[in-house]
Amino acid sequence: MAVETELKYRINILPDKLNNPINISQYYLKRNKEVVFILSNIFDDLNFQSIHTIRVRKIISNNVKYVATLKTKSVLYSRKEYEKEISELVFNDLIKEDNIESFVLKNRFIDEVQIDKKNENKVLKFEFDEYLNLKTEFFTCEIEVDEVNDAIKEKIEKVFTKYYDIYIYSDVSLDSDYKNSNLAKVFGYKVDKYKELITNVDSLNNDVNFDISVLANTASLLYHNIDNINWLGFYLYKNDELLLGPFMGEPACTVLKRGRGVCFRSVELGKTLVVGNVLMFDGHIACDARSKSEIVIPIYNGNDIYGVLDIDSPSFYRFSDNDKVNLEKIVKVIEGHLFK
Repeated sequence: MAVETELKYRINILPDKLNNPINISQYYLKRNKEVVFILSNIFDDLNFQSIHTIRVRKIISNNVKYVATLKTKSVLYSRKEYEKEISELVFNDLIKEDNIESFVLKNRFIDEVQIDKKNENKVLKFEFDEYLNLKTEFFTCEIEVDEVNDAIKEKIEKVFTKYYDIYIYSDVSLDSDYKNSNLAKVFGYKVDKYKELITNVDSLNNDVNFDISVLANTASLLYHNIDNINWLGFYLYKNDELLLGPFMGEPACTVLKRGRGVCFRSVELGKTLVVGNVLMFDGHIACDARSKSEIVIPIYNGNDIYGVLDIDSPSFYRFSDNDKVNLEKIVKVIEGHLFK
Protein backbone atom coordinates (compact mmCIF):
# COMPACT_ATOMS: atom_id res chain seq x y z
CA MET A 1 0.00 0.00 0.00
CA ALA A 2 1.19 3.50 -0.84
CA VAL A 3 -0.28 6.96 -0.32
CA GLU A 4 -0.44 8.87 -3.58
CA THR A 5 -0.45 12.67 -3.52
CA GLU A 6 -0.47 14.33 -6.90
CA LEU A 7 -1.33 17.43 -8.88
CA LYS A 8 -2.97 17.16 -12.28
CA TYR A 9 -2.99 19.84 -14.98
CA ARG A 10 -4.76 20.03 -18.29
CA ILE A 11 -2.34 21.48 -20.86
CA ASN A 12 -2.86 22.67 -24.43
CA ILE A 13 0.19 21.03 -26.05
CA LEU A 14 2.78 18.33 -25.50
CA PRO A 15 6.33 19.64 -25.04
CA ASP A 16 8.86 18.95 -27.78
CA LYS A 17 11.60 17.75 -25.42
CA LEU A 18 10.12 14.38 -24.45
CA ASN A 19 11.48 10.87 -24.85
CA ASN A 20 9.65 7.97 -26.48
CA PRO A 21 6.38 7.16 -24.69
CA ILE A 22 4.92 4.10 -23.09
CA ASN A 23 1.47 3.10 -24.28
CA ILE A 24 -1.26 2.42 -21.71
CA SER A 25 -4.63 0.75 -22.21
CA GLN A 26 -6.45 1.63 -18.99
CA TYR A 27 -9.72 -0.03 -17.98
CA TYR A 28 -11.93 1.04 -15.08
CA LEU A 29 -13.99 -1.86 -13.78
CA LYS A 30 -17.36 -2.28 -12.16
CA ARG A 31 -17.51 -3.59 -8.62
CA ASN A 32 -19.44 -6.74 -9.57
CA LYS A 33 -19.12 -10.26 -8.17
CA GLU A 34 -16.76 -11.52 -10.88
CA VAL A 35 -14.33 -8.61 -10.57
CA VAL A 36 -14.26 -8.70 -6.76
CA PHE A 37 -13.85 -12.49 -6.74
CA ILE A 38 -10.85 -12.39 -9.11
CA LEU A 39 -9.15 -9.50 -7.33
CA SER A 40 -9.79 -10.91 -3.86
CA ASN A 41 -7.48 -13.77 -4.78
CA ILE A 42 -4.77 -11.28 -5.74
CA PHE A 43 -5.11 -8.69 -2.98
CA ASP A 44 -5.23 -10.86 0.15
CA ASP A 45 -7.14 -9.61 3.20
CA LEU A 46 -8.14 -6.33 1.57
CA ASN A 47 -11.44 -4.79 2.59
CA PHE A 48 -13.12 -3.97 -0.72
CA GLN A 49 -15.60 -1.71 1.03
CA SER A 50 -12.83 0.89 1.29
CA ILE A 51 -12.03 0.76 -2.44
CA HIS A 52 -13.43 3.49 -4.64
CA THR A 53 -11.68 2.83 -7.97
CA ILE A 54 -10.72 -0.47 -9.62
CA ARG A 55 -8.32 -0.17 -12.55
CA VAL A 56 -6.32 -2.57 -14.73
CA ARG A 57 -3.72 -1.55 -17.29
CA LYS A 58 -1.83 -3.03 -20.19
CA ILE A 59 1.49 -1.15 -20.37
CA ILE A 60 3.66 -1.38 -23.49
CA SER A 61 7.24 -0.12 -23.48
CA ASN A 62 10.20 -2.38 -24.23
CA ASN A 63 8.01 -5.22 -23.05
CA VAL A 64 4.37 -5.73 -22.05
CA LYS A 65 3.10 -5.94 -18.49
CA TYR A 66 -0.32 -6.03 -16.85
CA VAL A 67 -1.11 -4.22 -13.60
CA ALA A 68 -4.13 -4.10 -11.30
CA THR A 69 -4.61 -1.05 -9.08
CA LEU A 70 -7.15 -0.41 -6.33
CA LYS A 71 -7.61 3.12 -4.97
CA THR A 72 -9.54 4.59 -2.06
CA LYS A 73 -11.62 7.74 -2.43
CA SER A 74 -9.51 10.90 -2.65
CA VAL A 75 -9.22 13.23 0.31
CA LEU A 76 -8.29 16.45 -1.43
CA TYR A 77 -5.07 15.55 -3.32
CA SER A 78 -4.30 12.21 -1.67
CA ARG A 79 -5.53 8.63 -1.56
CA LYS A 80 -4.32 5.13 -0.75
CA GLU A 81 -3.27 2.89 -3.60
CA TYR A 82 -2.80 -0.88 -3.78
CA GLU A 83 -1.05 -2.23 -6.86
CA LYS A 84 0.10 -5.64 -8.13
CA GLU A 85 1.34 -7.03 -11.42
CA ILE A 86 -1.02 -9.65 -12.89
CA SER A 87 -0.87 -12.19 -15.70
CA GLU A 88 -2.25 -11.63 -19.21
CA LEU A 89 -4.81 -14.37 -18.52
CA VAL A 90 -6.15 -12.60 -15.41
CA PHE A 91 -6.14 -9.27 -17.27
CA ASN A 92 -8.26 -10.73 -20.09
CA ASP A 93 -10.68 -12.27 -17.58
CA LEU A 94 -11.15 -8.87 -15.94
CA ILE A 95 -11.73 -6.81 -19.10
CA LYS A 96 -14.75 -8.72 -20.35
CA GLU A 97 -17.33 -6.30 -21.72
CA ASP A 98 -19.76 -6.72 -18.81
CA ASN A 99 -17.01 -5.73 -16.34
CA ILE A 100 -15.90 -2.46 -17.97
CA GLU A 101 -17.11 0.89 -16.62
CA SER A 102 -14.91 3.09 -18.85
CA PHE A 103 -11.69 2.98 -20.83
CA VAL A 104 -8.88 5.34 -21.85
CA LEU A 105 -6.05 4.74 -24.30
CA LYS A 106 -3.06 7.02 -23.92
CA ASN A 107 0.61 7.61 -24.57
CA ARG A 108 2.60 8.57 -21.47
CA PHE A 109 5.83 10.56 -21.68
CA ILE A 110 7.85 10.64 -18.46
CA ASP A 111 10.37 13.36 -17.70
CA GLU A 112 12.26 14.35 -14.54
CA VAL A 113 13.10 17.96 -13.69
CA GLN A 114 15.20 19.43 -10.89
CA ILE A 115 12.96 22.11 -9.40
CA ASP A 116 15.33 23.51 -6.79
CA LYS A 117 18.75 24.73 -7.95
CA LYS A 118 20.08 24.61 -4.38
CA ASN A 119 19.00 21.00 -3.85
CA GLU A 120 20.05 18.50 -6.52
CA ASN A 121 17.88 15.82 -4.93
CA LYS A 122 14.73 17.88 -5.33
CA VAL A 123 13.56 16.24 -8.56
CA LEU A 124 9.96 15.83 -9.67
CA LYS A 125 8.62 13.36 -12.20
CA PHE A 126 6.36 14.96 -14.84
CA GLU A 127 4.01 12.45 -16.48
CA PHE A 128 2.57 13.85 -19.71
CA ASP A 129 -0.42 11.98 -21.14
CA GLU A 130 -1.71 12.14 -24.71
CA TYR A 131 -5.21 10.62 -24.84
CA LEU A 132 -5.96 8.72 -28.03
CA ASN A 133 -9.60 7.66 -27.75
CA LEU A 134 -11.41 10.86 -26.73
CA LYS A 135 -13.48 13.03 -29.05
CA THR A 136 -11.27 16.07 -28.55
CA GLU A 137 -7.51 16.56 -28.55
CA PHE A 138 -6.58 16.10 -24.93
CA PHE A 139 -3.33 16.39 -22.94
CA THR A 140 -2.64 16.32 -19.19
CA CYS A 141 0.34 16.32 -16.87
CA GLU A 142 0.43 14.57 -13.48
CA ILE A 143 3.10 15.27 -10.87
CA GLU A 144 3.40 13.26 -7.67
CA VAL A 145 4.49 15.40 -4.70
CA ASP A 146 5.09 15.00 -0.98
CA GLU A 147 2.48 17.62 -0.16
CA VAL A 148 0.46 20.24 -2.00
CA ASN A 149 0.99 23.90 -1.18
CA ASP A 150 1.28 27.20 -3.02
CA ALA A 151 5.09 27.01 -3.14
CA ILE A 152 5.21 23.64 -4.91
CA LYS A 153 2.47 24.67 -7.34
CA GLU A 154 4.39 27.85 -8.18
CA LYS A 155 7.55 25.81 -8.90
CA ILE A 156 5.68 23.35 -11.10
CA GLU A 157 3.98 26.09 -13.08
CA LYS A 158 7.32 27.83 -13.55
CA VAL A 159 8.68 24.59 -15.03
CA PHE A 160 5.75 24.55 -17.46
CA THR A 161 6.55 28.01 -18.81
CA LYS A 162 10.35 28.25 -18.47
CA TYR A 163 11.36 24.69 -19.31
CA TYR A 164 8.55 23.21 -21.42
CA ASP A 165 7.20 26.37 -23.11
CA ILE A 166 3.66 25.58 -21.96
CA TYR A 167 1.74 28.78 -21.27
CA ILE A 168 -1.84 27.51 -21.27
CA TYR A 169 -2.57 25.18 -18.37
CA SER A 170 -5.10 24.74 -15.59
CA ASP A 171 -5.02 22.85 -12.30
CA VAL A 172 -7.77 20.20 -12.52
CA SER A 173 -6.61 18.09 -9.56
CA LEU A 174 -9.86 18.48 -7.62
CA ASP A 175 -12.23 18.49 -10.61
CA SER A 176 -13.98 15.10 -10.76
CA ASP A 177 -14.57 15.48 -14.52
CA TYR A 178 -10.82 15.10 -15.04
CA LYS A 179 -10.44 11.86 -13.12
CA ASN A 180 -9.28 9.28 -15.65
CA SER A 181 -12.27 7.09 -14.83
CA ASN A 182 -14.63 9.95 -15.83
CA LEU A 183 -12.86 11.35 -18.90
CA ALA A 184 -14.67 9.24 -21.48
CA LYS A 185 -18.04 9.90 -19.80
CA VAL A 186 -17.49 13.67 -19.83
CA PHE A 187 -15.57 14.21 -23.07
CA GLY A 188 -16.86 11.21 -25.02
CA TYR A 189 -15.27 8.44 -27.01
CA LYS A 190 -14.26 8.89 -30.61
CA VAL A 191 -16.98 7.67 -32.94
CA ASP A 192 -16.09 4.27 -34.37
CA LYS A 193 -16.63 4.79 -38.11
CA TYR A 194 -15.47 1.38 -39.25
CA LYS A 195 -18.88 -0.25 -39.73
CA GLU A 196 -19.89 2.56 -42.09
CA LEU A 197 -16.46 2.55 -43.77
CA ILE A 198 -16.62 -1.16 -44.55
CA THR A 199 -20.02 -0.67 -46.19
CA ASN A 200 -18.80 2.37 -48.14
CA VAL A 201 -15.64 0.63 -49.43
CA ASP A 202 -17.86 -2.15 -50.74
CA SER A 203 -20.45 0.10 -52.41
CA LEU A 204 -17.79 2.48 -53.80
CA ASN A 205 -16.19 -0.36 -55.77
CA ASN A 206 -19.30 -2.05 -57.12
CA ASP A 207 -19.00 -2.53 -60.90
CA VAL A 208 -15.36 -1.26 -60.89
CA ASN A 209 -13.24 -3.58 -63.02
CA PHE A 210 -9.82 -1.84 -62.99
CA ASP A 211 -7.67 -2.62 -59.95
CA ILE A 212 -5.94 0.78 -59.85
CA SER A 213 -9.33 2.50 -59.71
CA VAL A 214 -10.37 0.26 -56.80
CA LEU A 215 -7.17 1.07 -54.89
CA ALA A 216 -7.17 4.80 -55.70
CA ASN A 217 -10.74 5.46 -54.59
CA THR A 218 -10.35 3.24 -51.51
CA ALA A 219 -7.17 5.07 -50.49
CA SER A 220 -8.96 8.41 -50.71
CA LEU A 221 -12.03 7.19 -48.80
CA LEU A 222 -9.98 5.71 -45.96
CA TYR A 223 -7.55 8.63 -45.73
CA HIS A 224 -10.35 11.15 -45.29
CA ASN A 225 -12.24 9.07 -42.72
CA ILE A 226 -9.53 7.65 -40.42
CA ASP A 227 -8.31 10.25 -37.96
CA ASN A 228 -4.76 11.04 -36.90
CA ILE A 229 -2.91 9.55 -39.87
CA ASN A 230 -0.41 11.21 -42.20
CA TRP A 231 -0.04 8.59 -44.96
CA LEU A 232 -2.20 5.81 -46.38
CA GLY A 233 -1.63 3.78 -49.48
CA PHE A 234 -0.90 0.54 -51.26
CA TYR A 235 2.33 -1.17 -52.22
CA LEU A 236 2.03 -3.86 -54.91
CA TYR A 237 4.20 -6.96 -55.02
CA LYS A 238 6.14 -7.63 -58.25
CA ASN A 239 9.43 -9.45 -58.92
CA ASP A 240 10.15 -9.76 -55.20
CA GLU A 241 9.78 -6.01 -54.64
CA LEU A 242 6.99 -3.80 -53.30
CA LEU A 243 6.15 -1.03 -55.77
CA LEU A 244 4.30 2.15 -54.82
CA GLY A 245 0.64 2.11 -55.81
CA PRO A 246 -2.22 4.58 -55.21
CA PHE A 247 -1.81 6.56 -51.97
CA MET A 248 -2.72 9.71 -50.06
CA GLY A 249 -0.11 11.81 -48.25
CA GLU A 250 3.41 13.05 -48.86
CA PRO A 251 5.47 11.60 -51.77
CA ALA A 252 6.70 8.15 -50.76
CA CYS A 253 9.41 5.57 -51.45
CA THR A 254 8.69 4.05 -54.87
CA VAL A 255 10.43 0.68 -54.38
CA LEU A 256 10.77 -1.36 -51.17
CA LYS A 257 13.32 -4.16 -51.08
CA ARG A 258 12.98 -7.46 -49.23
CA GLY A 259 14.55 -7.54 -45.76
CA ARG A 260 13.83 -3.93 -44.80
CA GLY A 261 10.85 -2.05 -43.45
CA VAL A 262 7.51 -2.88 -41.87
CA CYS A 263 5.78 -3.55 -45.21
CA PHE A 264 8.09 -6.34 -46.32
CA ARG A 265 8.18 -7.77 -42.80
CA SER A 266 4.38 -8.09 -42.99
CA VAL A 267 4.72 -9.87 -46.35
CA GLU A 268 7.40 -12.22 -45.01
CA LEU A 269 5.34 -13.13 -41.94
CA GLY A 270 2.08 -13.30 -43.88
CA LYS A 271 0.12 -11.32 -41.29
CA THR A 272 -0.83 -7.82 -40.15
CA LEU A 273 1.90 -5.90 -38.34
CA VAL A 274 1.16 -3.12 -35.85
CA VAL A 275 4.22 -1.08 -34.85
CA GLY A 276 3.56 1.32 -31.99
CA ASN A 277 6.91 3.08 -32.26
CA VAL A 278 8.59 2.90 -35.68
CA LEU A 279 11.72 4.54 -34.27
CA MET A 280 12.35 1.30 -32.38
CA PHE A 281 11.71 -0.96 -35.41
CA ASP A 282 14.97 -2.33 -36.81
CA GLY A 283 15.21 -1.49 -40.52
CA HIS A 284 12.33 1.00 -40.57
CA ILE A 285 12.14 2.98 -43.82
CA ALA A 286 11.27 6.61 -43.08
CA CYS A 287 9.43 7.87 -46.17
CA ASP A 288 7.70 10.56 -44.08
CA ALA A 289 9.74 11.84 -41.13
CA ARG A 290 6.53 12.66 -39.22
CA SER A 291 5.51 8.98 -38.97
CA LYS A 292 5.73 7.52 -35.47
CA SER A 293 3.51 4.43 -35.70
CA GLU A 294 2.39 2.18 -38.54
CA ILE A 295 0.04 -0.65 -39.47
CA VAL A 296 0.48 -2.90 -42.51
CA ILE A 297 -2.10 -5.44 -43.73
CA PRO A 298 -1.15 -7.92 -46.48
CA ILE A 299 -3.46 -8.35 -49.49
CA TYR A 300 -3.79 -11.78 -51.11
CA ASN A 301 -5.05 -13.16 -54.40
CA GLY A 302 -5.87 -16.64 -53.18
CA ASN A 303 -2.59 -17.88 -51.68
CA ASP A 304 -0.43 -15.41 -53.60
CA ILE A 305 0.66 -12.07 -52.16
CA TYR A 306 -0.71 -9.12 -54.16
CA GLY A 307 0.48 -6.21 -52.02
CA VAL A 308 -0.15 -4.41 -48.74
CA LEU A 309 -2.25 -1.64 -47.26
CA ASP A 310 0.13 0.65 -45.35
CA ILE A 311 -1.01 3.38 -42.92
CA ASP A 312 1.22 5.76 -40.92
CA SER A 313 0.38 8.05 -38.01
CA PRO A 314 2.23 11.04 -36.50
CA SER A 315 1.32 9.71 -33.02
CA PHE A 316 3.00 6.85 -31.19
CA TYR A 317 0.83 3.75 -30.64
CA ARG A 318 -1.99 5.12 -32.79
CA PHE A 319 -3.32 1.74 -33.99
CA SER A 320 -5.34 -0.39 -31.58
CA ASP A 321 -6.67 -3.94 -31.75
CA ASN A 322 -9.95 -2.43 -32.96
CA ASP A 323 -8.15 -0.75 -35.89
CA LYS A 324 -6.39 -4.01 -36.75
CA VAL A 325 -9.56 -6.12 -36.79
CA ASN A 326 -11.56 -3.64 -38.87
CA LEU A 327 -8.80 -2.79 -41.35
CA GLU A 328 -8.40 -6.52 -41.97
CA LYS A 329 -12.14 -6.64 -42.74
CA ILE A 330 -11.68 -3.74 -45.18
CA VAL A 331 -8.82 -5.57 -46.91
CA LYS A 332 -11.09 -8.61 -47.33
CA VAL A 333 -13.63 -6.35 -49.05
CA ILE A 334 -10.88 -4.94 -51.30
CA GLU A 335 -9.75 -8.47 -52.20
CA GLY A 336 -13.33 -9.31 -53.14
CA HIS A 337 -13.41 -6.46 -55.67
CA LEU A 338 -9.90 -6.96 -57.04
CA PHE A 339 -10.21 -10.66 -57.68
CA LYS A 340 -13.81 -11.26 -58.74
